[in-house]
Amino acid sequence: MIIHILQHQRDENEAYIKIWAKRKGILITRTLLYKDQHFPAFQHFDVLIIMGGSMNVHEVNKYPFLANEKTFIAGAIDSGKKIIGICLGAQLLAAALGGKVSKNPQKEIGWFPVTLTGEGMKSMIFDGLPSSFMTFHWHEDTFSIPQGAKRLAESNACANQAFSLGDDFLGLQFHPEITWKSLAGMEGASGSEPIKGKFVQTSKEIMKGKEFIGKNNIVMERILENFLESGF
Repeated sequence: MIIHILQHQRDENEAYIKIWAKRKGILITRTLLYKDQHFPAFQHFDVLIIMGGSMNVHEVNKYPFLANEKTFIAGAIDSGKKIIGICLGAQLLAAALGGKVSKNPQKEIGWFPVTLTGEGMKSMIFDGLPSSFMTFHWHEDTFSIPQGAKRLAESNACANQAFSLGDDFLGLQFHPEITWKSLAGMEGASGSEPIKGKFVQTSKEIMKGKEFIGKNNIVMERILENFLESGF
Protein backbone atom coordinates (compact mmCIF):
# COMPACT_ATOMS: atom_id res chain seq x y z
CA MET A 1 0.00 0.00 0.00
CA ILE A 2 1.18 3.53 -0.80
CA ILE A 3 -0.25 6.54 1.04
CA HIS A 4 0.18 9.94 -0.57
CA ILE A 5 0.15 13.03 1.65
CA LEU A 6 -0.93 16.53 0.60
CA GLN A 7 0.88 18.91 2.97
CA HIS A 8 -0.03 22.60 3.01
CA GLN A 9 2.65 23.98 5.29
CA ARG A 10 5.84 22.84 6.94
CA ASP A 11 4.47 22.52 10.47
CA GLU A 12 1.35 20.48 9.69
CA ASN A 13 2.73 17.16 8.52
CA GLU A 14 1.53 13.58 8.86
CA ALA A 15 3.11 13.26 12.33
CA TYR A 16 1.87 10.01 13.95
CA ILE A 17 0.64 8.69 10.61
CA LYS A 18 4.31 8.42 9.58
CA ILE A 19 5.16 6.46 12.72
CA TRP A 20 2.23 4.10 12.18
CA ALA A 21 2.98 3.62 8.48
CA LYS A 22 6.64 2.79 9.13
CA ARG A 23 5.64 0.14 11.65
CA LYS A 24 3.19 -1.35 9.13
CA GLY A 25 5.65 -1.29 6.24
CA ILE A 26 3.48 1.18 4.31
CA LEU A 27 5.21 3.61 1.95
CA ILE A 28 4.42 7.32 2.28
CA THR A 29 4.94 9.81 -0.54
CA ARG A 30 4.23 13.54 -0.37
CA THR A 31 3.35 16.63 -2.31
CA LEU A 32 4.59 19.70 -0.41
CA LEU A 33 2.13 22.27 -1.71
CA TYR A 34 3.92 25.19 -0.06
CA LYS A 35 6.92 24.32 -2.26
CA ASP A 36 4.78 24.08 -5.41
CA GLN A 37 5.65 20.43 -5.91
CA HIS A 38 3.91 18.42 -8.61
CA PHE A 39 1.11 15.94 -7.97
CA PRO A 40 1.70 12.24 -8.69
CA ALA A 41 -0.19 10.19 -11.26
CA PHE A 42 -3.19 8.51 -9.64
CA GLN A 43 -1.85 5.04 -10.39
CA HIS A 44 1.17 5.77 -8.18
CA PHE A 45 -0.69 5.64 -4.85
CA ASP A 46 -3.59 3.85 -3.17
CA VAL A 47 -4.71 6.22 -0.40
CA LEU A 48 -4.75 10.02 -0.27
CA ILE A 49 -4.47 11.87 3.06
CA ILE A 50 -5.04 15.63 2.98
CA MET A 51 -3.48 17.42 5.95
CA GLY A 52 -4.45 20.63 7.75
CA GLY A 53 -3.23 24.18 7.32
CA SER A 54 -3.77 27.73 8.53
CA MET A 55 -5.41 28.83 5.27
CA ASN A 56 -9.05 28.25 4.38
CA VAL A 57 -10.48 26.58 1.29
CA HIS A 58 -11.54 29.91 -0.26
CA GLU A 59 -8.13 31.67 -0.14
CA VAL A 60 -7.13 30.74 -3.67
CA ASN A 61 -5.78 34.22 -4.46
CA LYS A 62 -3.48 34.12 -1.45
CA TYR A 63 -2.57 30.44 -1.88
CA PRO A 64 -2.75 29.68 -5.62
CA PHE A 65 -1.85 26.00 -5.09
CA LEU A 66 -5.36 25.49 -3.68
CA ALA A 67 -6.89 25.68 -7.16
CA ASN A 68 -4.75 22.83 -8.52
CA GLU A 69 -5.19 20.88 -5.29
CA LYS A 70 -8.98 21.01 -5.60
CA THR A 71 -8.70 19.68 -9.14
CA PHE A 72 -6.38 16.90 -7.96
CA ILE A 73 -8.73 15.90 -5.14
CA ALA A 74 -11.65 15.74 -7.59
CA GLY A 75 -9.53 13.52 -9.84
CA ALA A 76 -8.63 11.24 -6.92
CA ILE A 77 -12.33 10.88 -6.12
CA ASP A 78 -13.12 10.02 -9.74
CA SER A 79 -10.22 7.54 -9.76
CA GLY A 80 -11.68 5.58 -6.86
CA LYS A 81 -9.02 6.41 -4.29
CA LYS A 82 -9.65 6.09 -0.58
CA ILE A 83 -9.29 9.58 0.91
CA ILE A 84 -8.90 10.92 4.44
CA GLY A 85 -9.04 14.65 5.12
CA ILE A 86 -7.87 16.15 8.42
CA CYS A 87 -8.98 19.66 9.51
CA LEU A 88 -8.46 21.81 6.38
CA GLY A 89 -8.17 18.51 4.50
CA ALA A 90 -11.63 17.48 5.72
CA GLN A 91 -13.02 20.81 4.55
CA LEU A 92 -11.43 20.40 1.12
CA LEU A 93 -12.79 16.86 0.86
CA ALA A 94 -16.26 17.92 1.98
CA ALA A 95 -16.27 20.72 -0.61
CA ALA A 96 -15.14 18.31 -3.34
CA LEU A 97 -18.06 16.05 -2.43
CA GLY A 98 -20.59 18.87 -2.66
CA GLY A 99 -20.56 20.19 0.91
CA LYS A 100 -20.12 23.80 2.01
CA VAL A 101 -17.32 25.33 4.05
CA SER A 102 -18.04 28.35 6.25
CA LYS A 103 -17.07 30.00 9.52
CA ASN A 104 -17.89 27.92 12.57
CA PRO A 105 -19.90 29.75 15.26
CA GLN A 106 -16.90 29.30 17.59
CA LYS A 107 -13.15 29.10 17.12
CA GLU A 108 -11.96 25.79 18.55
CA ILE A 109 -8.29 25.72 19.52
CA GLY A 110 -6.84 23.33 22.06
CA TRP A 111 -7.73 20.04 23.75
CA PHE A 112 -11.46 19.35 23.86
CA PRO A 113 -13.54 16.16 23.78
CA VAL A 114 -15.26 14.81 20.69
CA THR A 115 -18.38 12.68 21.04
CA LEU A 116 -19.59 10.13 18.52
CA THR A 117 -23.08 10.52 17.10
CA GLY A 118 -25.45 7.58 16.78
CA GLU A 119 -24.08 6.98 13.27
CA GLY A 120 -20.54 7.28 14.61
CA MET A 121 -21.12 4.62 17.25
CA LYS A 122 -22.44 2.28 14.55
CA SER A 123 -19.60 3.05 12.12
CA MET A 124 -16.77 0.55 11.74
CA ILE A 125 -14.41 3.54 11.47
CA PHE A 126 -14.63 4.12 15.24
CA ASP A 127 -14.84 0.44 16.18
CA GLY A 128 -12.88 -0.19 19.38
CA LEU A 129 -12.91 3.47 20.48
CA PRO A 130 -14.91 5.06 23.31
CA SER A 131 -18.00 7.12 22.52
CA SER A 132 -16.16 10.26 23.69
CA PHE A 133 -12.45 11.03 23.66
CA MET A 134 -10.10 13.98 24.15
CA THR A 135 -8.43 15.26 21.00
CA PHE A 136 -6.74 18.34 19.56
CA HIS A 137 -8.41 21.12 17.56
CA TRP A 138 -7.22 24.19 15.67
CA HIS A 139 -9.87 25.62 13.36
CA GLU A 140 -12.34 28.43 12.86
CA ASP A 141 -14.13 27.04 9.79
CA THR A 142 -16.46 24.06 9.48
CA PHE A 143 -17.89 21.86 6.73
CA SER A 144 -21.45 20.84 6.04
CA ILE A 145 -22.11 17.13 5.66
CA PRO A 146 -22.07 16.20 1.94
CA GLN A 147 -25.25 14.69 0.54
CA GLY A 148 -25.40 10.98 1.28
CA ALA A 149 -22.63 11.14 3.90
CA LYS A 150 -22.96 10.22 7.57
CA ARG A 151 -22.25 12.67 10.40
CA LEU A 152 -20.06 10.68 12.78
CA ALA A 153 -18.90 13.01 15.56
CA GLU A 154 -19.49 16.35 17.23
CA SER A 155 -18.10 18.61 19.95
CA ASN A 156 -19.55 21.38 22.09
CA ALA A 157 -17.99 23.98 19.80
CA CYS A 158 -18.54 22.32 16.42
CA ALA A 159 -21.48 20.19 15.29
CA ASN A 160 -19.64 18.46 12.43
CA GLN A 161 -16.43 16.83 13.63
CA ALA A 162 -16.35 13.83 11.28
CA PHE A 163 -18.15 12.42 8.26
CA SER A 164 -17.88 9.41 6.02
CA LEU A 165 -19.28 8.73 2.58
CA GLY A 166 -19.37 5.07 1.63
CA ASP A 167 -16.20 3.11 2.33
CA ASP A 168 -13.84 5.51 0.58
CA PHE A 169 -14.14 9.02 2.04
CA LEU A 170 -13.51 10.18 5.60
CA GLY A 171 -13.26 13.71 6.96
CA LEU A 172 -11.96 14.52 10.47
CA GLN A 173 -12.16 18.11 11.71
CA PHE A 174 -9.94 17.28 14.71
CA HIS A 175 -6.25 16.32 14.84
CA PRO A 176 -5.64 12.75 16.10
CA GLU A 177 -2.30 12.71 14.24
CA ILE A 178 -0.67 15.26 16.56
CA THR A 179 2.60 14.26 18.25
CA TRP A 180 4.59 16.28 20.77
CA LYS A 181 6.93 17.44 18.02
CA SER A 182 4.17 18.44 15.60
CA LEU A 183 2.19 20.13 18.39
CA ALA A 184 5.21 22.24 19.29
CA GLY A 185 5.67 23.08 15.60
CA MET A 186 2.06 24.16 15.13
CA GLU A 187 2.14 26.21 18.32
CA GLY A 188 5.40 27.87 17.30
CA ALA A 189 4.14 28.57 13.78
CA SER A 190 1.11 30.45 15.12
CA GLY A 191 3.45 33.22 16.26
CA SER A 192 1.24 34.48 19.07
CA GLU A 193 -1.33 33.56 21.67
CA PRO A 194 -4.56 32.34 20.07
CA ILE A 195 -7.42 34.85 20.06
CA LYS A 196 -9.48 34.48 23.22
CA GLY A 197 -12.72 32.56 23.04
CA LYS A 198 -14.93 30.13 24.94
CA PHE A 199 -13.27 27.19 23.20
CA VAL A 200 -9.77 28.64 22.79
CA GLN A 201 -7.01 27.58 25.17
CA THR A 202 -3.86 29.54 25.97
CA SER A 203 -0.49 28.35 24.70
CA LYS A 204 0.31 27.14 28.20
CA GLU A 205 -2.91 25.12 28.36
CA ILE A 206 -2.27 23.66 24.90
CA MET A 207 1.24 22.54 25.75
CA LYS A 208 0.12 21.07 29.08
CA GLY A 209 -2.21 18.88 27.04
CA LYS A 210 0.72 16.73 25.92
CA GLU A 211 -0.57 14.19 28.46
CA PHE A 212 -3.37 13.46 25.98
CA ILE A 213 -1.11 12.78 23.00
CA GLY A 214 -0.64 9.04 23.55
CA LYS A 215 -4.36 8.27 23.75
CA ASN A 216 -5.03 10.68 20.87
CA ASN A 217 -2.60 8.73 18.70
CA ILE A 218 -4.39 5.49 19.59
CA VAL A 219 -7.51 7.13 18.12
CA MET A 220 -5.58 7.91 14.92
CA GLU A 221 -4.20 4.39 14.70
CA ARG A 222 -7.59 2.76 15.21
CA ILE A 223 -9.25 5.03 12.64
CA LEU A 224 -6.54 4.33 10.06
CA GLU A 225 -6.71 0.58 10.52
CA ASN A 226 -10.49 0.43 10.55
CA PHE A 227 -10.86 2.70 7.52
CA LEU A 228 -8.14 1.10 5.42
CA GLU A 229 -9.30 -2.45 6.14
CA SER A 230 -12.42 -1.82 4.07
CA GLY A 231 -11.57 -2.36 0.44
CA PHE A 232 -8.09 -3.83 1.02
